Amino acid sequence: MSPLSPTILPPERLLKKNKIQTLWFLVPGILILLLLGAGFVLGYPRWKQRILEPERQKLQKEIDFLKLKTQETEQEKQGVEAKFRQVRDEMSGQTKQVEGYQKEMARFREQIKTSLAERENLKKEIKAKEDQMAYSWERVKTVEDLLGKSLTPRVMKINRPLNYIVINMGRTNQLRLGDKLAVDRAGKSIATVEVDKLYDSFSSARIIQESKILPIQEGDSVEVDDGKRMVSATT
Repeated sequence: MSPLSPTILPPERLLKKNKIQTLWFLVPGILILLLLGAGFVLGYPRWKQRILEPERQKLQKEIDFLKLKTQETEQEKQGVEAKFRQVRDEMSGQTKQVEGYQKEMARFREQIKTSLAERENLKKEIKAKEDQMAYSWERVKTVEDLLGKSLTPRVMKINRPLNYIVINMGRTNQLRLGDKLAVDRAGKSIATVEVDKLYDSFSSARIIQESKILPIQEGDSVEVDDGKRMVSATT
């Protein structure tokens, strides 16, 4: 065989040689994998403790904080809802009170209108009575003038509801508004009155003081209660 000719191995030896070469490649790879696996197994707990555990604790704190904020938010929400219900109930009650006040005001307005109307009617009636009284007293004065007689100052009429009397003295008798008059009966003073309305021949006087035993009657005599001037009904 020539030295330059290629060596031809038998198939059995060639297969064995290939297996050996394959083992030379596999063994280091397997060893490397085993070393990596061992390193991972040995290093994972430390890596977990150094890197993953702080992150996990940080995430857990954030989760706990979010849970706490969620609870606080829920409590605030419940408080706001309770306050809203309270305000709504108060507003409902106030609305009912306002409606009640409005009804009362409407009723009071009607009462005031009725009272004003009654007051106006009463004023008209009083004015008509005063006009009628003035006309009657003017006729009496005319008769007195014609007859040339004088009348003693006396009580002509008593109005108990309005607490005044009518006397047959007026401007022509030198009577003035605010004069205090003494009402006498049989020489005994039984009341004190004050002139509040004045006409020519008669006037009205408010009752200031009156005897409970001897109340004023029509026909009682009247005189000025100042002791300085005398007033008579002489025309």
